[in-house]
Amino acid sequence: MSLTTTAEPSRYQFDQATNTVFLGKTESGSACYTGQASKDWAIGNVPNCGYVVSLILDSVLQNYHQRHQKHPVALNCYFFGKTLPGGFVVEIEELKSSSKGYCICRAVLKQYKNMEQPLPSTIADYTSNEPITKVHGIFTMGNMDTESGKTHYHNNPKAPSRDKMIPTKYAFMGEFFNAQVDPSTFPRSSKTNQPILSRPFNGVDAQDVVIEGKPELSQCMSFADGRPMDLKAMGLMVDLFMTPPLLLGTTFWNGAIWCPTMQLEIQFKRIPQTHEILAHFTVPHIINNRFDLDGEIFDADGNILAVTKHQCLVVDWSRNVSSKPKL
Repeated sequence: MSLTTTAEPSRYQFDQATNTVFLGKTESGSACYTGQASKDWAIGNVPNCGYVVSLILDSVLQNYHQRHQKHPVALNCYFFGKTLPGGFVVEIEELKSSSKGYCICRAVLKQYKNMEQPLPSTIADYTSNEPITKVHGIFTMGNMDTESGKTHYHNNPKAPSRDKMIPTKYAFMGEFFNAQVDPSTFPRSSKTNQPILSRPFNGVDAQDVVIEGKPELSQCMSFADGRPMDLKAMGLMVDLFMTPPLLLGTTFWNGAIWCPTMQLEIQFKRIPQTHEILAHFTVPHIINNRFDLDGEIFDADGNILAVTKHQCLVVDWSRNVSSKPKL
């Protein structure tokens, strides 16, 4: 069982920000949920992609709560456009059903073109083709409590060590988390040879030369309000990081960057039983400003919880916000 219960749905900040409400079922049988994407869980002006995945996960977990297949085993989300702070609808359509085997569903997050338009209050008020699709997800649902069989590890990634990690506060959403990062891959000042930890690395003397870091990050994360990790939180944790290409530094990029996600995959390995996670993310290829990212999430004891694969773009930071930050 997950450590998080539904007895106090508004006790933790993350649950307040990811709460969705069942609206009803359409004539075609799709289950619909509504919610509000928070501006506080954003990178610049755009809600964090992992946070958006957790919004969808909240609806999917509710939809399968009383089914045998109550755990997400895998998901793949495609981001069609920016999810904006404000109201949204999640439509869930089952594509493959089973009594005790794995099920597959499609979960689509939609928003109205006019964000001032109120969400429907009943399913009778909802017209499916009116809002715009922002995220299209395919979810495989199963039951990890009843899975059995052989286990074998080959070249299994190990959890990163805490030995070199130092406390840090992220510029975005930092108030919600306790974070530690390994600065050994960060860009460095040529004057002091010290890692540059600020985002977007704007605390550097104009005369200084930034020594490139490596597009790789190891970190330790926990919720500041003590919320335990669970399967819904994994949607956020696989995308809650200082994006590794950023660690090449502003000398490499000639300015501040934003890395929007095009596609995000998660494979869930265990039900979390921890308040703290260790994570490692690496970017092996950046080609024509498009890159793939590999990540692993571990519990506090080093057990693998989830693996993830992202496809992202590198664009100018001005694409995220209305005005360009000073560097």
